[in-house]
Amino acid sequence: MTFRIINQTRLPDACYSLRYSPHVVNQLAIISCENFGIRGRSTIQLVSNYNPLMMFNWSDALFDVSFVETDPSLIVCASGDGSISVWNLNNNNNNIQSGPVVSQREHQREVWCVHWSESRSNDALLSTSADGTIKLWNMNRLEQKITLLYAYRLSCI
Repeated sequence: MTFRIINQTRLPDACYSLRYSPHVVNQLAIISCENFGIRGRSTIQLVSNYNPLMMFNWSDALFDVSFVETDPSLIVCASGDGSISVWNLNNNNNNIQSGPVVSQREHQREVWCVHWSESRSNDALLSTSADGTIKLWNMNRLEQKITLLYAYRLSCI
């Protein structure tokens, strides 16, 4: 098997996560952080067919992104302040969005990873954190359903 680069782009900061959309062919969400996520701002870029569509700026580090399986207009992000945030892709002004539509902080430390249930009939979200927990969320009510404790820090699910 051989790989061929068909296009590339330069990001302004360190790339932390990228995900293909389950809804739109060749659409990507890309998370990048300045100062390697230690401190500073983050950028969410939405790219379609290798062309930038929109950009969202956030004042804290973002580490992961997941498309919402049940709603193609939403993405969810893992944040350095211990929160998960939901962003509306249809709510932008001149292709730049000012902030998330919903943010919920239940973790005690940085959230490293978010993963939306791949069942389109389920609004469940998993998040992992540097506080050693995995949280299962009911996103219909944006509430935490269950917390699992782990002795080790989990960086991905």
